[in-house]
Amino acid sequence: MQPGVCVGQLYNFLITNAASGIACRRWDQGGQDDDVVVVANLANRSDDSNSIGFPREGLWKVRFNSDWNGYRPDFGNQLSYDTTAAPPGADNMPSSGNVGIGPYTTIILSQQPVTLLGTTRGAGSMT
Repeated sequence: MQPGVCVGQLYNFLITNAASGIACRRWDQGGQDDDVVVVANLANRSDDSNSIGFPREGLWKVRFNSDWNGYRPDFGNQLSYDTTAAPPGADNMPSSGNVGIGPYTTIILSQQPVTLLGTTRGAGSMT
């Protein structure tokens, strides 16, 4: 599991009243093996493509999507996709990338592979 999910620093960098969303960066020491970006949609509508800030360039993979219907069959299973962050930055972060998110959903993105108990987990959960 990424250290940034469990401990460390928290920086809220996007809070929108119109879109009813919040995004934050969590980290312990900082860096590719540590940073995570958490995005929450507090609205009753999905957002298929929203540009947000990321702490560095490169591929950011969705590790958790709370709308995944593997948790419950009646969940919407809205697509939340991996993104490649690049300049220019956004939200006081040096890079930006697009994310999609379902209604009343939280997603977690990180850069490095996450292993739990020696295995890599599948879609919808930590991967």
